[in-house]
Amino acid sequence: MMVGMKWCTRGLIWTGLAMAACGPGHREFSKGAGGAGGAGGAGGARASGGAGGTHAAGGASGAAGKATAGNGGEGAVSGDGGAAGESGSECDVDPCLNGGVCSTSNGVPSCKCPAAFQGSKCESNVDDCAAKPCLNQGTCVDLDNSYACTCPAGFSGVNCERVVAGCNDKPCLNGAQCSNVGNSYTCSCVAGYSGTNCELNVDDCASAPCKNAGLCKDAVNGYSCECKDGFTGKTCETNIDDCAASPCKNGGTCKDGVNAHTCTCVTGFTGANCETNIDDCAGSPCKNGGTCVDGVNAHTCTCTSQYTGGSCEYLEVKLVPTTFTTDDSTATAVSNDGSVVVFNVAHPGGTNSLGRLVDFASAVSVNVSTVSYDSIFGRGIDSNGTTIVGQIEGAPFKTVGNGGMQLDLSPFITDSPPSGTALDVSADGSTIVGYAFGAGTYYGFYCKGGSCREAAALGPHEITVYASSVSADGSVVAGYGNPVDPVYQGRAWRWTPTGGLTVLPLLATTWFSPQAKSISGDGKVIVGNVLINNVQHAVRWSGTGFTATDLGLGYALGTNSDGSVIVGADNSGTAIVWNGTTRSTLASILGSNSDLTGATLIEAAAVSDDGKVVAATAMVGGKKRALMARLP
Repeated sequence: MMVGMKWCTRGLIWTGLAMAACGPGHREFSKGAGGAGGAGGAGGARASGGAGGTHAAGGASGAAGKATAGNGGEGAVSGDGGAAGESGSECDVDPCLNGGVCSTSNGVPSCKCPAAFQGSKCESNVDDCAAKPCLNQGTCVDLDNSYACTCPAGFSGVNCERVVAGCNDKPCLNGAQCSNVGNSYTCSCVAGYSGTNCELNVDDCASAPCKNAGLCKDAVNGYSCECKDGFTGKTCETNIDDCAASPCKNGGTCKDGVNAHTCTCVTGFTGANCETNIDDCAGSPCKNGGTCVDGVNAHTCTCTSQYTGGSCEYLEVKLVPTTFTTDDSTATAVSNDGSVVVFNVAHPGGTNSLGRLVDFASAVSVNVSTVSYDSIFGRGIDSNGTTIVGQIEGAPFKTVGNGGMQLDLSPFITDSPPSGTALDVSADGSTIVGYAFGAGTYYGFYCKGGSCREAAALGPHEITVYASSVSADGSVVAGYGNPVDPVYQGRAWRWTPTGGLTVLPLLATTWFSPQAKSISGDGKVIVGNVLINNVQHAVRWSGTGFTATDLGLGYALGTNSDGSVIVGADNSGTAIVWNGTTRSTLASILGSNSDLTGATLIEAAAVSDDGKVVAATAMVGGKKRALMARLP
């Protein structure tokens, strides 16, 4: 509010920033030369105004007022007490623009405008050129509360009122060179200026020199360009190379843009800057429990012991490598724990050697240093591959590591060394069974702890007897006798050292020449083959009475610890696996394993106790090759 003004309404009086009481509805103004105000008196005391002010009587109540100083035209205002009223002024919210000063008269505000503005609120700029102050055809430019005249040649002065008398009046501006020409002059402007008196700065931005939407800023005889992001140079003509810092990682190719770049990533990477190696393991490519290790646009699978292949998609297979031998090799047995497969190698000239496939990793020769021999065959193996039995130089033998011996079958067989073959050995290596020649025929034998005996006597019309397989603990033997003539049915049997021989039953009189080839580890299942109508069928004997089950065309050669898995071949020379009575080819189980490319699986000879590892033989390139393979 304005200093020195009093405002009284409804009993309140404002004096500067102080408030006092006044009479009801009473308002009083005193104008003076800024003198001090006086206090209201009781019952009509008067307030003393400044010089030239007007005095007003107070009300009857006489409450004291407080004087304020005036501001040069208005004096103090004082009022008498009365009922309380509202406070404030119409100038509290200043309506005046452009520096106008608000004042009130009889409660009505008004604006006192600066010289350059006019209007009730000082809202309009006064046109200082309206009076046409520029003479002699000078051009007027309106300014704030002023103007400027641009004079034609030959005139100068604020209003172009003065005739220039040549260069003596120094009409040329901004460093220009003045030259007298008759009764006039000319100005030679320095670069960057123009006009009669070189009063104008040449607009160097007029030609739009800034490229790529750059902002031009005029200077004197020059300009500068404020470039948009992504451009540089005096005229913003150069696209900044956003690839200069090589932002693309891992071999990515950078393409420059405007304040940006794009990266073309090599295969295997992604991201704005090719910073992310694509997770090639994201799709879980490793099968059958394999562990995936991500690479660049590739992955590797670390397979469990049962599987192989780039994605662990194949059951593991190991063939006898051609670096070990290029001669025919035939698998005959597998250790109870599945870690070792025994194979025989047939060399040109009729000699044979013995080898082992170990842990799906390597092939190792078996050399018996304690016996001189040209030929050796392996037929049976113990729980972990330590003990191998078979034939050496035509005699049954047992080898442990590189040491071995021909079996002494006396007094059962007195020939030394006896002719024959050890066909199987118990899991602990203590019990060996097979057949031996004596007294003009072949007998099945059973050796335990160095003591040998006949396993089963010749039956009627039999010419040979074979003890072909023994249970894991050595307590039960399976075997068969070959009839002297095909018209005789023949026998397959089960034998124990304490209980003697039990002939295995045949289902029909059309069954001939049964052969018990393998017994389960627990001694409760026996498998082999039988002629039915002169066609060979695989057969299984099981149950309390060892009832026979026809497994179809082919022959069974081995079974696992409980007889649930049986292996062999069909009559056309294809390796077969039975799970219970479900029959499958070994090739269909192993699938398209790259290790078996070009191989035909012709026979499965034996299976481990857990039914997970099979000893088999394949035909590859016209040669037999022994192998060990995982089963699911």
